Amino acid sequence: MISPYRRMGYGEMKRVTQFDIYLLGTVRCLSRVKAGDRIDAHRESIILSYIGLNGFSNNPVSVSSLPGSVKAAKDLLTQIGILEGEMGGQGFSKGIVSDSMYDFLARLMHEFEAILRHEMSLMPTYVIEKTGIYNADDLLEHADNAFLVSLKSKIPTQVLDDFRKAGACLGFDLYTACGFHAFRAVDGMLRCYHDAFPATSSMKKPQPRDWNGLITNLRGVIGDPVASPKPNLRTVELLDKIRSMDRNPVIHPEVDLDAETALTSFEVSKLVIEYMAIDI
Repeated sequence: MISPYRRMGYGEMKRVTQFDIYLLGTVRCLSRVKAGDRIDAHRESIILSYIGLNGFSNNPVSVSSLPGSVKAAKDLLTQIGILEGEMGGQGFSKGIVSDSMYDFLARLMHEFEAILRHEMSLMPTYVIEKTGIYNADDLLEHADNAFLVSLKSKIPTQVLDDFRKAGACLGFDLYTACGFHAFRAVDGMLRCYHDAFPATSSMKKPQPRDWNGLITNLRGVIGDPVASPKPNLRTVELLDKIRSMDRNPVIHPEVDLDAETALTSFEVSKLVIEYMAIDI
C-alpha cells in the first residue's frame, strides 16, 4: 500500500500507491463467506484476499506506519490459511465452512477493518497539486531536471541540491522557503561563476554571501580590455537585478513570499543559473 522511503536529502517521505489500496479491498470479498458454504466455492475470494493481505503485511513501511493494522492482517491471514487448507475437503471440516470458522473469520475481518480505518484516519495524507508547468512528483524529487541536460554537468552538486529543495518547498506551498533555497542555489552558482574567470583571482575576495562584491568583480573583468575570457554582461546584469530586487529582501525575516512570487523566484533562479552554466 505504501512504497519504500523516498529520500530527498532533507527528510523522508512515504508514497501511497493508490492501486495497492484497491487491491487491499479484495479482503471485502470474504464477507460473502457464510457458515454452511462449500469452501471451494469461494476459492477466488480466498486467494485474492490472501494476496492483498500478504503484500500489505510484508511491506516494511506498512509495518512502521500502520502497525496495528499489520498485526490484524496477519491474524486474518492465519484464518484464511486455514480455509485454504480445508478447501480440498480432506480436513476436519470436510470442505464446509463451520459455524466456528465463520464466526472467527467475521470477527477478524471486523477487527482488521476497524483498526485500519482508525490508523489511516490519523495518517497525514495530502494531494499536492500541479504548480505552474511542474507536476508534484517533479517538484518533490526532480526539480533539477528543469535544467538542460547539457548544462547539469557544469552546475555544482550543492547548487543542484538546493534547487531540488526549492522545488520541494514550492510543491508543499512553503513559498518563502522556496525563495530561500532558490537564491541559495544562485549564491552557490555565483561563487563558482566568479572563480571561473581567471582575472578575478587578482581582485579582492568578497566576503561570503556578498553578492555585490562578487558582481563588482565580474563587472571589473568585463571592463578590463585585456581580460579573457569575460563574463556575459547579460548574465551579470540579471544577477544584479536579482540581488537588489529579489534576493536581498527574502533574506530578511519580515518578508514572506506568496505563490506567485515564489514561482517567479524559482523560475528566475533557474534562468540565471543556466545563463552562468552557459557562460562557463
